[in-house]
Amino acid sequence: MNASAFPRSIRARIDESTLDRVPRMFSASIEDIVAETLQNARRAGATKVDIKIERPIPSAEQSHHITICDDGAGIADPSVLLSYGQNGWNRDLVEREDAAGMGFLSLARIGCTVASRPQSLNGRAHDGWSVQLETEHFTGKVPAAVSRCEQAPWPHGTSIAFLILDHVMNIRNAIANACLYYPLPVTLSGLPDSPPPGEPLPRKDFLQYAIHEESWEGIRIGILTDSRHRYREPTINFHGHTIETGLPHESSIDGPDWSVRIDIENCPELELVLPARKELVATPFVPRMKEACRHTIYRAMAAHPDPRPKYKTWTAARDAGIHIAPPPPHLRPWRPADADSCGNRECPPREPLSPDPLLVDFQETPPLSQAFWRAAQRAGIHDRLYCQDTDLAGYDWYDALPRLTAVDIEVIAGSLAWSLDDFPTDDTSPGSRPDAITAHLGINHADGSNSALVIDADLAFAGNEDCYVDDIASLVTASSDMQPHDLAHLIREAYFCYSDDAESNSWETQREDFELIANRIATELLCSEDEATIDAIRNEACRHLLWLAPHKRTVTISIEGGRVRVSLADPEPKEAA
Repeated sequence: MNASAFPRSIRARIDESTLDRVPRMFSASIEDIVAETLQNARRAGATKVDIKIERPIPSAEQSHHITICDDGAGIADPSVLLSYGQNGWNRDLVEREDAAGMGFLSLARIGCTVASRPQSLNGRAHDGWSVQLETEHFTGKVPAAVSRCEQAPWPHGTSIAFLILDHVMNIRNAIANACLYYPLPVTLSGLPDSPPPGEPLPRKDFLQYAIHEESWEGIRIGILTDSRHRYREPTINFHGHTIETGLPHESSIDGPDWSVRIDIENCPELELVLPARKELVATPFVPRMKEACRHTIYRAMAAHPDPRPKYKTWTAARDAGIHIAPPPPHLRPWRPADADSCGNRECPPREPLSPDPLLVDFQETPPLSQAFWRAAQRAGIHDRLYCQDTDLAGYDWYDALPRLTAVDIEVIAGSLAWSLDDFPTDDTSPGSRPDAITAHLGINHADGSNSALVIDADLAFAGNEDCYVDDIASLVTASSDMQPHDLAHLIREAYFCYSDDAESNSWETQREDFELIANRIATELLCSEDEATIDAIRNEACRHLLWLAPHKRTVTISIEGGRVRVSLADPEPKEAA
């Protein structure tokens, strides 16, 4: 094509084929239809809305006839129903709410009957009219006939009736949800449990549970506190039509989440994607609104008696000129890691720092941390140990704390000393015990200096942390007063890990089996092989045989040469009355 063939200008237009796609602009769900119809009633100046549900055919349980009737100004010109983009609203309302005249299309797929009587300016009632619309009318394929209607709402208003296929409870829930934050009273009737005049549907203020509220550029910003930020919870209310969209939220140190809700009053700059208004248009106004929301959160936190902000929240608020009280110097006491990720271990609550606190910041493995915890208890430094909290990094009191960055274990046997990683477990005779174990603690200070602390220990676990229970190398000093049940408990905490393999037993069974083996290992190391055997047999008998023994009768079991003998003593004679 030659350049001279190009048009000098172009103008926007809509092709007639677009009308064929009209039924696809809305989902035709009961939620969309009710929401759009209620918005039109509100814009028409209605003071109330009545919704009636009927079953046209008693045997058709999924078919329901719904009529939504308002007492608004009515529709003077029926043609606006099918004049897409045109509406009868005044210019101020159109600019304030971006009323596009497209909501009626939510009925295009299923059709409807509209009856309306326009409001008179001189006090004399106008004639009512009605029109029945099918999909071909919405697509412009055929004209729709308008007729006089004496049953149109009196003295003015509009009613829209349609048939929908859905369960009555889904319909009721959709209507109730659409009316929950709607500004006008809505009455529902026609259900089996509805009183004759109908039941008023519950309504709530969208910001009912807000602990702090501010007005900003035509919107109400409410701040709510909850234990967590709820996913897919409505955050914006457009006169009863709620929207799920991302708004700022802040979490605090062991406190509630601070989230935002917005109630739109008169905010033309906040644009919603047409026609369904389920998303925000990404205009420059949106980031300004989100910044206003975040600052409102900061002011709500500043007014709270115990906000406990994270450091990044505290600094962002400070940069915005808002002072939030910093959290007190409280931390969680440190506890050793255990190997079982499926265990139900509760973290201790935060508490004020003890004198000479230490942040634990070394590379933890369950065997090392369990053995270190026992050594720290014996040395009396366990109550100085606290967990790190990166959300507090930046606060002066937190950054000034010394950090325990290394725990190196030394094992002494005779005249030789080994680091734990180099200890020759394969060359050690069964049952042998080291003479001494020491833990060397490396400490880093806020000024960049380092120091060391050496404490005595009586336990260490050598070898691979992922080994089988029979391969666990438990090193207990010869002078230790540790009891077998104490060592068995530490072995379990340091090494037991639940397997969720399909061929494995339940968590309880796996743990019981592990404890039996750990108890045998501990008893054999700290007592003798015979005592370990006796203890293992006793445990198995308690686990599998005790429930079989008759009450108050002695059972004797002897095992010899691979043969098992069982004898049952006679019952004790009953005492004479």
